[in-house]
Amino acid sequence: MWTPFLLVLGAGSVTWIGSLIVRWICNRPEKHSAYTAEEIVEELETAFVERETFGICTTQEYLPILLEKIHASVDAGFPETQVAGILHRVANQQAIHPRSAIFPIRIGKVSSDLELQWVKPGGDDIHLLVIAVPEVIRELRKEAKQIPAATTS
Repeated sequence: MWTPFLLVLGAGSVTWIGSLIVRWICNRPEKHSAYTAEEIVEELETAFVERETFGICTTQEYLPILLEKIHASVDAGFPETQVAGILHRVANQQAIHPRSAIFPIRIGKVSSDLELQWVKPGGDDIHLLVIAVPEVIRELRKEAKQIPAATTS
């Protein structure tokens, strides 16, 4: 007696769920359809820019000098507000926990990412790793030579 009713109810539920799935598939946005050819080329140029790595171990008092040198060597990106933000994050960071930040920068016609990774092993020491375009790394190497008791890699 209830069997035909339950079959109709089950078939109706399956049909309703199926229609929801079909509607979702038809209405979802297409991935990457909003990108123009110029945006794709720019993204590829950014992705394949040569970058170098520079590591320095020093005390926290010299960190503002290094970050200001990075700020001065880029044409766009990494403004003073971000420099202040990084200094604040480092000052309030607990020891041993590594942190990182990535900033989009531009030097001349080259767009790239500036990646900073740091850890405070204890006390006032800081180990900073900078991954950036060669122009930024060259400026940091020059500045690091003037910092007393700094070790670089």
